Amino acid sequence: MAKIKKIISLVFKIKSLLTHALVLIFPLFALAQLSPGTPRTPSSFSDFISMILGFIAYLIPLLIAIGLLVFFWGMAKFILHAEEEEKREEGKQLMMWGAIGLFVMVSFWGLINILTGTFGFEFKFPRLKTS
Repeated sequence: MAKIKKIISLVFKIKSLLTHALVLIFPLFALAQLSPGTPRTPSSFSDFISMILGFIAYLIPLLIAIGLLVFFWGMAKFILHAEEEEKREEGKQLMMWGAIGLFVMVSFWGLINILTGTFGFEFKFPRLKTS
């Protein structure tokens, strides 16, 4: 009976994890739509470079979301395994690295915005000339 309870608990944890992952991924589906002038497959090198830079622009929020997920995963591990010292320490480590990653990514993003706003630059991805 104890084995069945463990299996059911594991199934519910996996279901919960998948549900939360889907909720985090849904905004990316909205961003997946292309603007009317954007080609789906690159027809020239400049289109290819623009496509790569567009991908990088969507990658930054995804990395921030992953950092946040690591932090919350560590918090859950810390709370759920409060009686086990080893698991609690793993949770502390995950929270620490998630917080450090979030701090570095958000501070870098903020620093770029401060510098571009202070000196009057516009932060845009470079576009290659098309003849």
